[in-house]
Amino acid sequence: MSRRNDKEANLSEHSIAKVTLFDKYLRIYLNIMLRAKGINKVYLFDLFAGEGEYANGEQGSSLKIFECVRDNFGRNNNSIINTEIYINDSGYSQLEPDKLKVERIKELADKYYSPPNVIINYWNEDYTKAIKKAIEIVLGLSKYERALVFIDPWGYGKIRVSNLNNLLSSRQTEVLLFLPTSFMYRFTSNIFDSKSTGSKALKKLYDELFTSNRPTTESQNKFIDSLVEAFRIKAEAEYVDCYRIERSKNNYFALFFFTNSDRGIEKLLEVKWKLDEEYGSGYRLFTVNQSGLFDPIDSIGYDRKLLKYIQDNTQVSNRDIYHFGLKNGFLPKHSNSVLKELEKRGKIVKESATKKPVRAFYLSDKKVRVLIKSVK
Repeated sequence: MSRRNDKEANLSEHSIAKVTLFDKYLRIYLNIMLRAKGINKVYLFDLFAGEGEYANGEQGSSLKIFECVRDNFGRNNNSIINTEIYINDSGYSQLEPDKLKVERIKELADKYYSPPNVIINYWNEDYTKAIKKAIEIVLGLSKYERALVFIDPWGYGKIRVSNLNNLLSSRQTEVLLFLPTSFMYRFTSNIFDSKSTGSKALKKLYDELFTSNRPTTESQNKFIDSLVEAFRIKAEAEYVDCYRIERSKNNYFALFFFTNSDRGIEKLLEVKWKLDEEYGSGYRLFTVNQSGLFDPIDSIGYDRKLLKYIQDNTQVSNRDIYHFGLKNGFLPKHSNSVLKELEKRGKIVKESATKKPVRAFYLSDKKVRVLIKSVK
């Protein structure tokens, strides 16, 4: 049994922020899966489910799953796609020390209506065993099935790129992974100091992510950027993005998202931009007195980055730019706004693949092909 730890018994502000993003994305995900042609079942995994409900009354990720399923069922004429849920955490509850965490979650879950075609499984497993079981299930998915895996560990010691790639290898799975990047950043310099043994667990993760280079420690934001780029190279995912949570000034945690779905990344980015309308980057747990001095897209430098992409290629298509924007964290509407401005400034020209005049860039249209060229 566990002795109560008040820090663990309450859901912290940064955890509320990450659960909020997970909740909002899951609601969209379930709606898409219900309407997707040819998809007949989804699997939802919460591999570090925690307490379910915390001492401060906040709901954790597991209860958000049950709530999303219930709401999705009610809003779609009592219909929901066949769903199998796997809730895992090991050990005893901090709030009720005589109960396992999953026993407590099950009691809380029984208060939610569960449609007959929704199956809930509870595991009391260490993560190393739970991830193997999840991988086995995911690798056995048929082409008509999809999976979403939420991994929210207390630390980073057991996270392995190889496990992520096993989950993603079928291209039918999306993964949301939380990492305490503030703590990782703090210990990174010591790991690469020849006089220090460093953190063996963190070194193992870096050995998988960085073959010859190492994460930058110039700043926490650039450190997170280097992790994103490393995941983009090493992870079996077409898209890798992250959501930053600024706990205090220049002190960040990050939620990483892995998917091989155009629609999946686009919907995740929509959630991010709704939560952070200025930069689409993350969540700040404190307030600062500052006004937006620049246009959000210009201040990030996306206009320059997109122009360079066009200039570096003989020509690019509307779909090329659609994917380029998503890979850089921008929605089609952002790319379209930049393209219109570049065209207005005489930096680019557009034409249809059939040489007929076109009025728009049609970034989200798979049927219309528009060619975009830079003007020297």
